[in-house]
Amino acid sequence: MVAVDLKTGDVNWRSPLGRIEELEAKGVMGTGSINMGGSIATAGGVVFIGAANDSRFRAYESSTGKLLWEVKVEASAHTSPITYMGRDGRQYVVVMAAGGGGFLGGGSSNTLVGFALPDVKRKALPVAVSEAVARGVAARKSEPKVGGFAPVVLPAGGARALVQRTCGVGCHSIEVVTTQRRNEKEWREIVQNMVARGAGVKEEEMGVVVKFLTETVGR
Repeated sequence: MVAVDLKTGDVNWRSPLGRIEELEAKGVMGTGSINMGGSIATAGGVVFIGAANDSRFRAYESSTGKLLWEVKVEASAHTSPITYMGRDGRQYVVVMAAGGGGFLGGGSSNTLVGFALPDVKRKALPVAVSEAVARGVAARKSEPKVGGFAPVVLPAGGARALVQRTCGVGCHSIEVVTTQRRNEKEWREIVQNMVARGAGVKEEEMGVVVKFLTETVGR
């Protein structure tokens, strides 16, 4: 993490962003980790960022680069956070913790995580609100998800194993795929795009995957 003093132009170097727990267990600290994702800075001088491939979300003091707070989330947050003022008058910061899956060596999820910033007047600490955890099982059965539909449990047998290996191991979970509703042409385009990005499916298997998805979560 690097901070630049806007008045003097001095550069303050801090520890690299990210942790590798396996190395820390051996006493090797401050290595940093793979990063992919943006940050957001508030008017109060705080920078929020996920980015690192260690499933953590952090807040830094923008003028010094000092780590103010960090929390472990469901998967790495390789997205840019957003912030907004809630109806209750508190400021919130939200980030998508979906992970990089097999492409970045981390886990995967489809969780939107929100945090309420400290309420100075009420002396309240940050509160984590995980959409995936807070809504629970009832939401999975009745609430629309990422693609606007509840996830479908893929029927056993047939090409199920091939589809799970192709579509649910790379950059997202299979639940993300089954919230979509696509026709055959659209599924074919998506599968071709996944193959171009490194999905492990042979050319002769692509048609099988497309047929299974069209029959199971088509429209």
